[in-house]
Amino acid sequence: FGGKDWREQHLASEDGPLFAFIERVRAKLPAPPARVFIVADAAYFRGRGAYHLYPHNVFFDPSNNTLPAATSLKPGDFLVVYQRRGLQFNAEERRLRWDGSPAIAAEALLVEPGAALFKIL
Repeated sequence: FGGKDWREQHLASEDGPLFAFIERVRAKLPAPPARVFIVADAAYFRGRGAYHLYPHNVFFDPSNNTLPAATSLKPGDFLVVYQRRGLQFNAEERRLRWDGSPAIAAEALLVEPGAALFKIL
């Protein structure tokens, strides 16, 4: 890390790809405090992703690989997905669903291989 600024150090660390993705997510979010839910199959990515998203109001399950109930999400909330299986997004209908839950209205703001940012409508 010698000679690198704080951003370069984060990019060179073990969670560099996550940090780079979260930078792109932050560029799409409104000014804090937005309600942001982050999900990932790995607890490490949920926790580190939440850390990089503060000072937004970030919600994640630190010990279980669960998603929020679809009924707990409100219009204007954001859902950050990083290396999490089981979500399905229909771009034509703008509907998002997971784990057998009812589909909810959402807009894909950022889609990358294995990662996405959705705004709940």
